[in-house]
Amino acid sequence: MTVPAGSPQYSGSERRDAHPASQAAGQPAGGLVAGAPLGSSYRLLRRVGSGAVGEVWAATMSGSWALYAAKVLRPELAENPVVLESFVRERSVLLALSHPHIVPLTDMVVEGGVLALVMEFQHGGSLRQKLDSEGPLPVRLALSLMVQVLNAVEFAHRQGVMHLDIKPENVLLSGVLGESLDQQVRVADFGIASFTGSAGSGASRSFSGTPGYMAPERSAHGVATPAVDVYACAVTLHELLVAARPLPARGGAVQVSPQIPAEVAEVLHGMLAENPAQRPGAAEAAAKLRLLAEGFATDVVLPRWVEVSSGAVGYTPTVVHGAEPAVSAVPGQNVTELYGAGMPSLGQAQNETVIRAPFAVEQPVYVPDEVGEEEEPARSPLRRPLVWGAILGSLILVGVLAFVGLNGGKGASKTAESWSASSRSSASLPSGLGTRIEGTYNPRDKSARLTFEFSSQKSALRGDILQVLPGVEGGSCASVTWDAGQVSSGVSKNQSSVTAVDVPCSWNLSGVSIPANGVVQVRANVSAEFKDSRAFEEWVNRIDSETSKAISDREVRSTAYPIQRLRSIELRVPSRVVNQSVLPVTVVPVWPSGADELNPLMVLPRTGEFSTLVQAISPDAQLISFSDGCSGHVLVSEDQRVVTALSVTSKCRVNAQIGNFTNLSSSDFAIITR
Repeated sequence: MTVPAGSPQYSGSERRDAHPASQAAGQPAGGLVAGAPLGSSYRLLRRVGSGAVGEVWAATMSGSWALYAAKVLRPELAENPVVLESFVRERSVLLALSHPHIVPLTDMVVEGGVLALVMEFQHGGSLRQKLDSEGPLPVRLALSLMVQVLNAVEFAHRQGVMHLDIKPENVLLSGVLGESLDQQVRVADFGIASFTGSAGSGASRSFSGTPGYMAPERSAHGVATPAVDVYACAVTLHELLVAARPLPARGGAVQVSPQIPAEVAEVLHGMLAENPAQRPGAAEAAAKLRLLAEGFATDVVLPRWVEVSSGAVGYTPTVVHGAEPAVSAVPGQNVTELYGAGMPSLGQAQNETVIRAPFAVEQPVYVPDEVGEEEEPARSPLRRPLVWGAILGSLILVGVLAFVGLNGGKGASKTAESWSASSRSSASLPSGLGTRIEGTYNPRDKSARLTFEFSSQKSALRGDILQVLPGVEGGSCASVTWDAGQVSSGVSKNQSSVTAVDVPCSWNLSGVSIPANGVVQVRANVSAEFKDSRAFEEWVNRIDSETSKAISDREVRSTAYPIQRLRSIELRVPSRVVNQSVLPVTVVPVWPSGADELNPLMVLPRTGEFSTLVQAISPDAQLISFSDGCSGHVLVSEDQRVVTALSVTSKCRVNAQIGNFTNLSSSDFAIITR
């Protein structure tokens, strides 16, 4: 499920709506549209992806504006018992999988023919998006990421659950600031997972997944065992390392890129073994990769593997075929001996996701019996559908051209459709604030409708937001009317005499309150004239870029707009402190202009309430904490107001978290005797 990088994200096997082929995906599931309710508790914001069995929508919960990802089943598939069973099974699978590196399921909606799974929204995008934007990842990072994926898969295997569709699209990043990328890993989309039965040694034969990542026994025979997930993890790791999948070789073997270091290639070969019994388990593979990761510097990146004729990176659709009765797996036998001949094959992956109805082996699966040309009954050319289609198309074209000619083309400008544009994706700010801009323009009445979507991460945000609306093509500021329903103090022009931010055509959205992991939308109507859709799109992107420029101005010395302008936080402590005494800690904000020691966020020991700056970046006091960073030599009071140096040590630190600013740490200091 995927959305544009940089905005709040929930990415998985569903295609991004920005993908060219997605326009043929059909109408929204159940006729749903943005703003429509989902069940009694949710409201849809926008469709962010579509896939084999459903669509993914960004949604909010009534009364809280918390942000969720809702996977909604397509109506044309609701009558298919196999697909419906798979979709419903995803709920029970995910509810049983509570793990730090698995996307958690929060709710299920069944109402009026609409079935939806509601999950936590992931803000950091997917590994597919990271590959597309950066190419091969550093070796150490790629190995560390895959260790966490394997940890999640191993946990699921212990619960009797297989994923069966591991690939970069289904490995998401939480986007939580302060966490390393490997800590952000969240495995998504257990919708096609099957349970490994506790009785006997049978292998589940649910037949679905993505061909490029399927183990040979699965792609040829539909067999699913935990070894299938290990194989897919190896393919994904190979892609993270060299931006290409392994090449298929003879039989079920594959060719690993010669650019991959020998010690890594050795582990990959084991995980990619043709015989599933020879592959390591997920835990063993994770342990091997963890050891290897420690041996690489952080800046070692392998070149892209371009000598490939297949397995190219890009959108990789999931295919869903039928199912067959389970058979026992006998270690040591090849797949033909294990499962017999005549089994169905997935074939070549296409650009569209494929769903096939259940089938039996002895029945025709893909195509009906062919009829030779000598046996085909003679037909008149006019009875052939293609001929009639060509004739009908020609008549329609002639009619349209005649209509345009008679009207002299005068109706074109009168019936011009509205244009739409959205801002280019950008990363969340250090405070956790994310911004997305969407706009529509009506050339007939020369009006634009803008929607500003502000999102937060694990900490809520509360404060003023600067928004620049530049003039069109260098002209004067546009005429703007704001719909400030979710801006508690309204919208007014930015006063540079108050904020010290001197930017033309800038506005102050006062008192914006964004809940944790939530989103707030603010809308504006703008009167302006654009010569074409490209000019409108460029203007929307200028809104984003000029606002970013304004909040990053190093010449501005001000504490205004902290949730946008605050860059980092430093903990200042003396170099020495006497044991059994209070440790003074100064929490210093760092703005684009530098650290501001004259206006600290707070000072410990603390006597009063938190400053307005602290309340802006962390309204929830529970997300403001200090901790001992030197193994018990420091004590932090329960109310987080006092830090005491307890015992002598030559090297000590104090750690802290303030809202989305996590992993804060002071410089080293010593605790000495009197």
